[in-house]
Amino acid sequence: MIRPQSLSTLLLAVALSPLAIAQGTKVYEGQGPITEGGCNLGNTTSLCIPVDATHTVVTFDGNLGGSGPANPGDPCQRNDDDTTLAVNLPFSFDLFGSPQNQVFINNNGNLSFGAGFSTFTSTGFPVNSFPMIAPFWADVDTRNTASGVVYYKVESNRLTVTWDHVGYYSAAADKRSTFQVIISDGTDPFVGLGQNVCFCYGDMQWTTGDASGGTSGFGGTPATVGINAGDGVNFFQLGRFDQPGTAYDGPGGASDGVDFLDNTRQCFATGTVQNTPPIFINSPSGCLMASVGVPVVFSVQAIGPEANQIVNIVETTNTPNVTCVPTPGNPASITCTFTPAANQAGITNLVFVATDNFTPPASSTLTVCLNAAECHQLVGRGGTGSSVTLFGHTYATHLTSVRQSWPVTMTDRPSLRVPNLTTGQLNFSMQTVMFNPQVFPSNPSQWSQRLRLTVLPGLVVQGELLDSLNGIHQSLATYVDSNGHLYMTFPFTIDGL
Repeated sequence: MIRPQSLSTLLLAVALSPLAIAQGTKVYEGQGPITEGGCNLGNTTSLCIPVDATHTVVTFDGNLGGSGPANPGDPCQRNDDDTTLAVNLPFSFDLFGSPQNQVFINNNGNLSFGAGFSTFTSTGFPVNSFPMIAPFWADVDTRNTASGVVYYKVESNRLTVTWDHVGYYSAAADKRSTFQVIISDGTDPFVGLGQNVCFCYGDMQWTTGDASGGTSGFGGTPATVGINAGDGVNFFQLGRFDQPGTAYDGPGGASDGVDFLDNTRQCFATGTVQNTPPIFINSPSGCLMASVGVPVVFSVQAIGPEANQIVNIVETTNTPNVTCVPTPGNPASITCTFTPAANQAGITNLVFVATDNFTPPASSTLTVCLNAAECHQLVGRGGTGSSVTLFGHTYATHLTSVRQSWPVTMTDRPSLRVPNLTTGQLNFSMQTVMFNPQVFPSNPSQWSQRLRLTVLPGLVVQGELLDSLNGIHQSLATYVDSNGHLYMTFPFTIDGL
């Protein structure tokens, strides 16, 4: 039958928010069957803390939960709109000056304080009497067995909650979203000393459930990302999302594209009353790769999470050969070009400060690491009649090696010219070498995988990369270190193919 949310849910919504939060209606389907086997855990390596065997499926209350509470006997706790009982924290979490020692995990993409909250249609912040942390407040529905579920882990100074590849109402899993929230006491180095919240995202594929006006996961009432103190004053909002794509215009303004969140993380503090410092968004992770004499261009963005603020970003180190052009706004950005000199091979740290125009203003700091390799070389060997073209210069390969420096990040593909053979075959091999004593002090020369080509009559090309035989017309040789960082790329094309 068609019915509004349960009476207990409505009473809770009234108690938590004097605003009338408009919602649609749902079909009550009762508790789902017990799920046998695993809970469809997906790949969470892009999140701040990947889900592993130390994480636990969230146990929901099974009573409050809207149109589909979790079955107590289901190890996966699949549900729609359910909430947990209070989860005790072994640390004190500062929510805009209010210490919290308990939290409620809600299936609909948020944590709440004081009580669970099963409201499935989100609103923009601020909302009175509604304290919550919302990495993605939307109508999550995990009843479809193709959907993932919700996991958590409590540690001495942090709580991690992960919505893994979850679907949306009504029991849809054609699109799934992965996101995570971490809260701490401000002493966790992973979150950042002095910070106590991180939002982390994998692939985000939907924004809105059917009962919130959505169609196939989009449109209707936007999903909300942000934090709300519940006092009508202290809050911030990263954005509201109701569409695919990467469109983003800051915490206010038009609704945004959910793909803007893909594989991003934002960490910040909720202890500041009335004005949260700017938050850096989509920040570069790890060291950006550079090469001596070759420009590397990158951008840094930040927002003032309170609406109607203007943010400005400056680079403060005055490092030689760095030029930056700031664009104030909300979001604000700064685009920098670094052309390292020979004496700047190795690690260079640039420090960015984002400041808002609140009275008094607040600032945040971000350090961006750049690692400049001294050079790359091409090493090629081939048969008579072949040649390789690099940046407009042609080198005959014959049976001797050809060497040429090139940048870490290729902007031009080397081109291998071969004769149109009628008999016999032509063998050719290419490889790159990088010299970076800062990263590899004991063995500074690092070689890429070797690419070997065989050209047969009629320009039939076969290629081998690490002895794996493939029929190819183009390929990519790479060097990746033990931590998975890409240090060099070697793309090429074969003329006429």
